[in-house]
Amino acid sequence: MIDSSRKFDEHLAAVAYRNGRGAALFLAGFTAALWPTDLVIFRGVPDVQSVVNWLRVSVISLSLLIYALMRTRLGPRYPTQILGIGGSLLLFAIGWGFGEIGGPDRPWIHLAYSALFFSVLAPIRVTGRTLLVCSLTVALCLGFLAPHPQYWSHPLTTMMLSFIASLAAIVIAVGHLSFRILRQSFFQSLELENASSQLAGLNDTLETRVQAQTRDLRRLTDHLERAREEERKRIARELHDQLGQELTALNLTLALTQQRFTRDPNCIKGNLADMEALVARTRATARNLVTELRPQLLDDLGLQAGLEWLVRQTEEHAAPLKCNLMADALGEVDPDSSTVAFRIVQEALTNVVRHAKAKGVDIALAVRDGELNIAVSDDGIGLPMEPPASSGFGLIGIRERVATRSGTMQLSPRPGGGTTLMVTIPLATTTEEVRQ
Repeated sequence: MIDSSRKFDEHLAAVAYRNGRGAALFLAGFTAALWPTDLVIFRGVPDVQSVVNWLRVSVISLSLLIYALMRTRLGPRYPTQILGIGGSLLLFAIGWGFGEIGGPDRPWIHLAYSALFFSVLAPIRVTGRTLLVCSLTVALCLGFLAPHPQYWSHPLTTMMLSFIASLAAIVIAVGHLSFRILRQSFFQSLELENASSQLAGLNDTLETRVQAQTRDLRRLTDHLERAREEERKRIARELHDQLGQELTALNLTLALTQQRFTRDPNCIKGNLADMEALVARTRATARNLVTELRPQLLDDLGLQAGLEWLVRQTEEHAAPLKCNLMADALGEVDPDSSTVAFRIVQEALTNVVRHAKAKGVDIALAVRDGELNIAVSDDGIGLPMEPPASSGFGLIGIRERVATRSGTMQLSPRPGGGTTLMVTIPLATTTEEVRQ
């Protein structure tokens, strides 16, 4: 608020400086342009014409003096004071000149009243405006009455002073109304400027975030393509090295059994036992490959059973890491949300194993108020201050999975060391809403 008031004061000074120079120059030019009309209007009245000539010279001289002062260093610093003093001198000269022509019973002094209305345009507050109008009014009256004491006893002087006082009050009121309009316009413009600045800042922030997310999505897409190819290579290698060898061994055993059966049907019991073992290993290999692609427990027994299997697998492959699973009422989680939650926990545990150097990790899932809350907290080395640009694919994947379900994700340091991942997924989101 203080900053806005200071800006408004600076704006008022700038308006007074800019308009004051123009007004002074206009008044000098206008007075000079009408000078030739005096030869026609005051023809045959040389006394009046000489006073009017002097008055025009005074007005032009004072106007040019005000303009010259406004062009100096003092102009931008004290524009209102220069205009106030210059205006008072002008009205004093006008009052003196009209007083030389005639008293209150003549029309000349009454023509000067309109000069007070020029102060309506002064961009000043009501206190300064009151002082300015009073100064102009007093200067006009002093210029008219001080050199001519006989006017004080004139019957119309009291009426003239009363009228000028009333007119001054009207000028102050109208001027203050003009000032309030100016102030309202300024603050509206200031609010519009601030809103535009904020909008520009928000647009820049939004553009930066969009560019960052687009860049992350491109990196994630490239990473997923490479991961998909690596997974295909691994599955092909597993099929060739394990399942293929076991099927080859089974085929050889079957051929040998057929040869032995031809010679002696009773000597194939050992071959049948070997074949049974090969079939069991082949079945186990196929089951392991299928389970790695998608745990059957997740479809048959639900999210909690799938997570328990995931925890056991993680502990077996990442010993001595210990996983603590806490799940509450996960039976009401729909299949789509179960898949998303399972993959989020799987990716989080993968990140812990690869990067956290943790000894223990806590996984907590709970359904509250129609939302699935997931928390994965480890006691590892925590978040790096400046993660490398090539890392973070797991977190990007989690973030995108959460975004598809209109959920929220928060990654924060764990008290005492480590990292905590908090995810909230609305369960009431329909398939159509998720697609949108």
